[in-house]
Amino acid sequence: MFKRYSEIVDRRLDEIVSVGWTHITWRELCCWYEVSHVTKEVWLDIQSRLGAVLREPSVDVGANIYVIGTKENGFILAKTTDCQRLSNVVDSSPD
Repeated sequence: MFKRYSEIVDRRLDEIVSVGWTHITWRELCCWYEVSHVTKEVWLDIQSRLGAVLREPSVDVGANIYVIGTKENGFILAKTTDCQRLSNVVDSSPD
């Protein structure tokens, strides 16, 4: 991964702390990780980075972050405290 892409990923994940959620498109993820489709290794790296951003062990990240709003254009990562509100917004938005 290029350094600039690594910094972009980290900035997006920092948004989870400051805003409560972030949106990432599938194209962005594939471009950043230089893959043709999102693999397990990509998700493991995201989980590891989230652990660092949230200052939690990676096993605890899954309990505090949800992937919601998965659609063809990407997905939303959100803190559990913001999930219900975001879920309602995503469900009511047009595709």
